[in-house]
Amino acid sequence: LQTGSLGDYFSDDYVDSVKKSIVTLKPNAQQLLTFDKDKMTLPARAVRKVGPGHEVISIPATLTGLHELEQMPVKDIREDWRETFKGIKSLNPMQTRVFRFLTEKSENGLICAPTGAGKTIVAIIAILKELFSHQQGGGVLDLRNSKIIYLAPMKALAVEIVGGLQSRLENLGVTVREFTGDVHLSPEELARTNIIVSTPEKWDVLSRKSVERTVQDHVRLIIVDEIHLLGDSRGPVIEAIIWRALQVRNLRIIGLSATLPNSQEVAAFMNVNPETGLFQFGPEFRPVPLDLKLVGVTEKSQLKQSLKVKELLFEFISERLSQHQMIIFTHSRKEAQKTGEELKEQLFAADLLDLCMPGE
Repeated sequence: LQTGSLGDYFSDDYVDSVKKSIVTLKPNAQQLLTFDKDKMTLPARAVRKVGPGHEVISIPATLTGLHELEQMPVKDIREDWRETFKGIKSLNPMQTRVFRFLTEKSENGLICAPTGAGKTIVAIIAILKELFSHQQGGGVLDLRNSKIIYLAPMKALAVEIVGGLQSRLENLGVTVREFTGDVHLSPEELARTNIIVSTPEKWDVLSRKSVERTVQDHVRLIIVDEIHLLGDSRGPVIEAIIWRALQVRNLRIIGLSATLPNSQEVAAFMNVNPETGLFQFGPEFRPVPLDLKLVGVTEKSQLKQSLKVKELLFEFISERLSQHQMIIFTHSRKEAQKTGEELKEQLFAADLLDLCMPGE
């Protein structure tokens, strides 16, 4: 699956080209941009500043007034669903826009939205649609012949999803269980579980076993979280799961993703109708606006590059230390430890270490 340009990420109204290098959007939400050759596509609002041995490109947050967009009050949702949305007064604009598709149709869907936009609630809406399609007389849910698979890319996320779904769906008597690398479920436990939260690798192994056909034959909904990882090293596993699911009748697939530049291709692979089942929400749908700064080191030697990165990191941290908490991502655990020790020494030398210490 190919990646696209930054112009696929920002609206055409304010995309401008600056002759320097090509910027492309990667499917991994944590690694948005790459540079190559002699062209760079950026929003016209971007500001470029050149300093000694480096340059910084600042892209201001997109502000569109989300509070002015339509938001569905929870009181307008069918009464037997409302308890699931306890603590929520209304669905946000993104959730409101996909609500009718998820509840009135049974076809596959692909929903692309920024991190933090509320995709977990979108998954819950799809789950409610499936659960209540097996409602018997008197409003009782027949949960015996329908299973839902929620695929999360990491065990930590799977654990979080299990807790969230269990707390919101416990009033319906739904059983949610984790099924990851070190958590195993017996055939009897699998049979009794209504929603299985698994990693792609674990579910891929199970879905290939003929002895587990009883479980697989009752799956009616698969939710693939972080489906943009199709472009990652784990992509073939996710691709295989989706392909096998597409061969099954009466099985709905809902993909949840960060913003995808090639969403049309992914939608076509998933058999999603682009007119009705493909939803793309830009950075303006983030609940918290995000300012983006791209820092490029222009030093030639590797030693000078390393020193410049440390210098710039300390500069950015010291500017914000008194107002904000921060997270620094590195390539490895060893590098994270090394970076932390170096920053501690720099902060001590600059007499700023007290800003890192909580008050008594």
